[in-house]
Amino acid sequence: MSMKKQRKQAIILELTLLTISFVILALLLLWNIQDRKKGAEECVSQFMDSYIQQDAKRCAELLIHNPSNPQEFSHAQSALSQTITYAITGSKMNRDSVTVYLEIENVDFEKAFTQLLSEDREEIVVEDIINFTIESARNTDYRKIYSCEATVYRFGEEDKISMTRTFSNALLGGISEFVSSLFTTEGGAS
Repeated sequence: MSMKKQRKQAIILELTLLTISFVILALLLLWNIQDRKKGAEECVSQFMDSYIQQDAKRCAELLIHNPSNPQEFSHAQSALSQTITYAITGSKMNRDSVTVYLEIENVDFEKAFTQLLSEDREEIVVEDIINFTIESARNTDYRKIYSCEATVYRFGEEDKISMTRTFSNALLGGISEFVSSLFTTEGGAS
């Protein structure tokens, strides 16, 4: 075998090994991305299940900024959490986090509150608003599907959720967005 032919075979072997190494590296990277996305989706699912079951301690454990002494669910929050349904619709790997997309069906606070205001009442107190919202949560006419996202970061082997504005709004039946709209002018400035 000539030196040229041996050199050519050595180069082909090196390129083959390099290609195989690249493919293995790409597969490992893809597997890691899929594993991170699956872990993030599971974290959000655990949070949602804990929220629906009103397990404030477990919810706090799954959040990045968790209080050392988590508050129990309020009366209204307890009632609303029982009627929530959700579906995880996908996820996207970011540089240092995973965005988990989900749809949460909950009360449409704006619609319920608008209905309450249209009723002929001499006065409306906070307790009326809370009670009407709780009643509305069970009525399909006052339900809404909120598309939202949760951002999940990994700390060691543990995934933690950073609460986003859309996620919080969906969990609270749109009250955050509604209250914010009351303080926003027509031009969009607050």
